[in-house]
Amino acid sequence: MILLDIAKFKLIAFTCLCAMFCTISEAKNENATLVLLVGLPGSGKGTIGQLYEKHGWKHFSLGDELREALKNQNPIALKYERQIKDGAFLPDHVINDLIWSKILHQDNLQHKIILDGYPRNVSQAELFLKKLDETGMYNKTKVLFFDVGIMKSIDRICTRRVCTNCKKIDTSNVKICKNCFTPLSTRESDSMNKITTRFGNFIHNTLPSFFLLKDKCKHVYIIDANAKTKKVYFQIRKLLK
Repeated sequence: MILLDIAKFKLIAFTCLCAMFCTISEAKNENATLVLLVGLPGSGKGTIGQLYEKHGWKHFSLGDELREALKNQNPIALKYERQIKDGAFLPDHVINDLIWSKILHQDNLQHKIILDGYPRNVSQAELFLKKLDETGMYNKTKVLFFDVGIMKSIDRICTRRVCTNCKKIDTSNVKICKNCFTPLSTRESDSMNKITTRFGNFIHNTLPSFFLLKDKCKHVYIIDANAKTKKVYFQIRKLLK
């Protein structure tokens, strides 16, 4: 509980800093080709990514990609099986190779891309910025920070279930996916004893990477992720016009 209290304090302080340095404004006449979703576990990034996927976007969730690689018995994923199941960090070169192989795949370059859960630390963010410059995507990238209360985030994690087939996230009390009628399950990394570790990783590693992106990227916005999914979706749609 002490760690959660410290995390709550740091998040409040961070929100104040965001209000000072990041101004929410409408995007004007510029279609983003790459959108980064940054936020605490349980802030709603995956849900929003799935919604945009229905509208023709490519959605890559780092966590989902790692779990899928593990399911498919990928040798590298198997080497880090425990870390993947726990939601822990993997070596930078593993994460960077996975994400950029997806982004730069010829089929994906024809689509707008939503990236969820990357970069996770400063070194990954530094490589990300370098790649943006090399690929000419620098000015076509938007970074969206999902600002959510820590208790709201915990509540969502504790109630969410994930479809084992289509990956749809559900926070209601149903046991069967409403999309494909497959049983829902709980992620191992969503157990209470692992949530604290994941929050600590976010505060100590991911937040500093976001500050770097905020300083370097042209389009950085704060999203009120405490709202219901529909309202969050419309906030983002307004920015991505």
